[in-house]
Amino acid sequence: MTFFFSIAIDLNSESRWYTPLKKYLFQALPILFGIFFFFTFHAGTESFENMVFLFLSLAGIMSFLFFAPYLKNIALWNGEQNSYYAYFYKIATLFLVSTILGWLLFALWAIAIWTIETLFWLGIYNNVYGDWSIIAMIIFTPLFALQGLPQKSEFNEAILSQNAFFSFLTRYVAIPFVVIYFLILYAYSIKVLLNFGDWPKWEVSWMVIGFSILWYMTYIFSYSFEAKNKFIARFRKYFPYTVVPQVAMLFYAIYLRIAQYDITINRYFVVVFGLWLLIISLYFIISKKKYLGNIAALLTLFTIIVSVWPWWVYSLPESRQLARLEHHLAQANILQDNSIIPLKDSADIDEKLSGEIYNWIDYLCDFDDCNSIKKLFKEQYETIVTEDKKEFTDKKLSDVEYYQNNDFNLDNTQRQEEIDSIENRKYEWPNKWNIVSKLTDILKVKEFSNNWDLYIHPYKYFAKSDSKLLLNTSIDGYKEIIELRWNINSGRKKYGFIDVQTKTISIYESDALIDTIDASTMITFFINQDDSKSKYWQRSDFNSNDMVFELKWKIHEVKAIIEYISVPNPKYNWKKEDHYINKAGYLLIK
Repeated sequence: MTFFFSIAIDLNSESRWYTPLKKYLFQALPILFGIFFFFTFHAGTESFENMVFLFLSLAGIMSFLFFAPYLKNIALWNGEQNSYYAYFYKIATLFLVSTILGWLLFALWAIAIWTIETLFWLGIYNNVYGDWSIIAMIIFTPLFALQGLPQKSEFNEAILSQNAFFSFLTRYVAIPFVVIYFLILYAYSIKVLLNFGDWPKWEVSWMVIGFSILWYMTYIFSYSFEAKNKFIARFRKYFPYTVVPQVAMLFYAIYLRIAQYDITINRYFVVVFGLWLLIISLYFIISKKKYLGNIAALLTLFTIIVSVWPWWVYSLPESRQLARLEHHLAQANILQDNSIIPLKDSADIDEKLSGEIYNWIDYLCDFDDCNSIKKLFKEQYETIVTEDKKEFTDKKLSDVEYYQNNDFNLDNTQRQEEIDSIENRKYEWPNKWNIVSKLTDILKVKEFSNNWDLYIHPYKYFAKSDSKLLLNTSIDGYKEIIELRWNINSGRKKYGFIDVQTKTISIYESDALIDTIDASTMITFFINQDDSKSKYWQRSDFNSNDMVFELKWKIHEVKAIIEYISVPNPKYNWKKEDHYINKAGYLLIK
């Protein structure tokens, strides 16, 4: 982050003809930013807040780099087009060539290391490849890029050295594929308009954003070809018009999600990028100048806006979702006069409302180490911490006792080292999963009965899944979808487990057995398929009709859809009972 910000500040300083001393003083900005970033980013990339911060910072800095020397002109929405294009083209080419060089250096040295190791058996450790990739990417690649940066004398020159690869990529790859992508989007838009009762898929929002960004990159690169190619000239003239209807589809799709579940970070980004696309498209439709630098400038401006309180992309969705959770808690009579009163039994609340509360607690715990949840459920959180500390202490004592009472073929010194290691464990605050699971147990609320995102349509449920079998199977009338897992250890969700030995499907929730379904016909079908001497009968390239089974569970009709299954061959002479079984699929329950 600091490296790229430093380059952008340097280019901006050069364009202002600052003295060397003033240029060096301005480098304090990226240094201070780097220090601020280091201390606010914390330590882990597993934090969703950190990744949002990373994404915003990177997007803002990289877009600033592409117009840094022209900041004054862009502020007036005006500038010299040819000189800016030459600068943009040179920076983009430099990025591409530097990246190719970095990967090429890595590949060549990796081959050399592998050859030495293969021929001489020097015992080179595996991490040497990762170490060399770091050296290639953070030393040699940046050094090459720095020597190619444009000088201050070049900022106002419209001299363009065409890169043959970039030219081919723009004219014969990027433009045709942008046209194809938008034809697909328009075909889908027509489908939605003809079947207005069906909601547009939420993925269309990000597709519109992704394809439009690709187009506007192509729009800039194709500038130099406009005078020589009539098709490109016509394409550049009319394409901003084609983006506007797709942005309207984007806003329609995201409006439906916001109306149902309010603002989340994902939806907030869709709205922000949608506004950016709309403004950029209208600008290139209305403006006579059509200054290319404003594409990057507006992107930087938008990243700054959504990074500042109270519009900060993190705080606004959190505050709205917290208000929604409090509303649901009041509906369930859990929140009364600003006090939390847990339910006496999970049956005392409507199943859907219970699921809503569970999901909102789970979602809000992604923010700031569950901070808002800890404040709202202060008393319950203190109970969770007390129990968690006790469990931690009990586990330490149990582990120490285990090592003391078992041999493990360890001598006294090794045994004492293991015991000391256990006793030196430090307690850490309960993680997100412990907070969510224990808090919802206290409140007596449960996750919604299925573990897929179910979008309720006027006439049917539609399950969001990558499973071709599931999507190709009629699910009308089925009220619940349960995922089939290959092991009994899935955590908090309801799931099914196929037991080949007992020929049943066991239904678990929070890893507690609820009931079993007789699946003898289905399991027998799989076992009978095998007539070979192999250990397993496996099948994944199946015919969908062969892998859908009708079952009965009490009063329910059940449809089992098997995506993949690996069944032990009963004819094979097994020496171990703990053979590996793998299977995946879904249960549809009426």
